Amino acid sequence: MTEDTRSFERWSEPHTDGDIATPGTTAGLPEPDTALPPTPDAARSATSTMMRPRVGVMDPEAQAASRTRTDAVPSTAAIAGHPIHPMVVPIPIGLLTGALLSDLAYAATRDRFWARASLALTAGGVVGGLASAVFGATDFVSKRQIRDQRIAWLHGGGNALIVAMGAASVALRSRDPERAVLPAGLAMSLTSATLLLVTGWLGGELVYRYRVGVVPR
Repeated sequence: MTEDTRSFERWSEPHTDGDIATPGTTAGLPEPDTALPPTPDAARSATSTMMRPRVGVMDPEAQAASRTRTDAVPSTAAIAGHPIHPMVVPIPIGLLTGALLSDLAYAATRDRFWARASLALTAGGVVGGLASAVFGATDFVSKRQIRDQRIAWLHGGGNALIVAMGAASVALRSRDPERAVLPAGLAMSLTSATLLLVTGWLGGELVYRYRVGVVPR
């Protein structure tokens, strides 16, 4: 065998030198793509998976809208959807608070004007309390969602106690406005004002936490 023949045989033998392709090898060449195209069923499954909404993920605005639709408790006693009870309740609150201030003014000055003013303010507070109680009781009786809230019972019961105490104060003051102020009249007006703070806070809880009187959107 000649030297040229041996050189040809060594050259034609398959071997690999790094990533350099030599005759008889496929080194350095990309692997053939053996993946088959997706079947129609697989394509439909992938499309439906991509289009399926993510469970448990909701936009904050959507959450707020959903909560408004499902949790809102609109008032039965309402005008164009606006509840009447919160429209009327500031009247007795202002009058009964004014009676407390008037009693304090009489205690400081002994001026008869303030004693008579306390009688008038307390009487007006009782009338306003009865009016607001009518609309509040209408919502309370007609809405099971309101009756299910314990603070609604406390709110209504506290306000009923305030009206009853105001009526007793009017009866006492009507006999002698000046003598009734100290100490009984002042004590009752102070107690009523304190209870108004509690029942007012409970009423705010009903509206802002439990969405009573909120109009669904």
